[in-house]
Amino acid sequence: MPPSAKKQIDDLLGEYKSKTEARLARTETLGRQEFFTNVLSEKSPASDVSPGEMDQAALTLIVAGSEPVTSALVGTFNYLLKNNDTFQKLQRQIRSSFISANDINGQTTRELPYLNAVIREGLRLCPPLPANLPCLVPSPGLTISGVFVPGGTTVSTGA
Repeated sequence: MPPSAKKQIDDLLGEYKSKTEARLARTETLGRQEFFTNVLSEKSPASDVSPGEMDQAALTLIVAGSEPVTSALVGTFNYLLKNNDTFQKLQRQIRSSFISANDINGQTTRELPYLNAVIREGLRLCPPLPANLPCLVPSPGLTISGVFVPGGTTVSTGA
């Protein structure tokens, strides 16, 4: 992993951890209900949640609120605009498949192989998460892009 990517991940993890710790240290509710209000209530069955579990809950909330669809779309369009041949081919497929915008829906777009390939590639290059999804290399290992990676190694894709 490039040092700059590792730093970004470490910064993200440090940020949500420090925010969680600050919230757990605060006893007043600031006059409004929020996620931790109910969890920290002595009446709550979740009141004995560990700090590690609170960290994970906070990370889940941050990821869920990170506008993943927008991130994936912007990234995909960025790549399309940098590759005019791909953009033109996609544009031709869409324009030749529909008479009007009213004909475009989930069912009709499902039948466009190039569009779906572009969407899958966009999600691969620009995953809608703050960090790429890790994968565990199975034993005894795999050759990935010409490089042998031992089993048990965690890998992920990068853009």
